[in-house]
Amino acid sequence: MRKDFKIIFSLINNNSKVLDLGCGSGDLLELLAKKKTIVAKGIEIHPKKASESIAKGISVYEGDMFEVLPNYKTKSYDYVILSQTLSEVSDPKVILSESLRVGKKVIVSFANFGYISNRLSILLKGRIAQKTLYDYCWYEKKYFHPFSILEFERYCLQNDIRIIKKILIFGPVLLKHYPNLLARHAVFLLEG
Repeated sequence: MRKDFKIIFSLINNNSKVLDLGCGSGDLLELLAKKKTIVAKGIEIHPKKASESIAKGISVYEGDMFEVLPNYKTKSYDYVILSQTLSEVSDPKVILSESLRVGKKVIVSFANFGYISNRLSILLKGRIAQKTLYDYCWYEKKYFHPFSILEFERYCLQNDIRIIKKILIFGPVLLKHYPNLLARHAVFLLEG
């Protein structure tokens, strides 16, 4: 199981209503539905992944979240999850804003673009470290908006988004004093 899934699992209360944007094959929602008896709903644009979610018994809307999110009522979900999703959408600002409107709380997990191995690769090789933080190369995605922990925190501050909790996933380095440099991934619990 992905490390961010374990953290997200720990943040969600039992019997919650959860919407997962970019739910993929539904692994996280399936786990939450079985172990925390949540009411699960997902949105996934890729037909094969949406079908895999549906086969697991997850209610999934197959299509573009930009088209369907405006139809959801304000604060209609306890949690909206953006797990490794925000950096892959065409307009992250809109999706985050709509998520904060629809969800009472929003969970965002992402790979930290400021991670040391990526910085060193840019410095020494002149290119982004391939598949160090992401499971794909930059050219394999239609949209690719990498950002660091500090950039995300600054964005939240500038837009009056309350950070309730921040959990960092560190790489093999034991020092945890410089999170923007040494954390590979981050999980944020937010309120709008």
